[in-house]
Amino acid sequence: MTSEKSSLSLAVVDHGDRSHSRREKKLGMLESAQKKKKKFEEEKAPKVTGKGIQKSLDFNTNLKNLLRKAVHDGEFMEPVKEVLALLSNRNAELVLLDHDPGILAAKEKIDALKALTSESTGSTSAPDM
Repeated sequence: MTSEKSSLSLAVVDHGDRSHSRREKKLGMLESAQKKKKKFEEEKAPKVTGKGIQKSLDFNTNLKNLLRKAVHDGEFMEPVKEVLALLSNRNAELVLLDHDPGILAAKEKIDALKALTSESTGSTSAPDM
């Protein structure tokens, strides 16, 4: 009788685990569907007075938004590639600026012209620096 009772208990536990697993899976699917319904809202970089610090905050916030959107959408390959390219470009700029600090003034003029051009055409892009 004892062995029958323990077999019955195991069967109930096993059935309960499967039922619990199905509930968790359904909950996960529901949460995923709800996330997709919610519109992704980009984070805005805080405003500071230092120009160099502001550029870094803008750049970092852009990267965070790319990664947060990837998590939100569940699509990672392209955003990760984009983040890697942006980081590579940023590192190359920093090395160049380290070798020739005078180039910073020229780069700032180019960035200002890019910003003016993109504003007049309605284009949006990530900050270069």
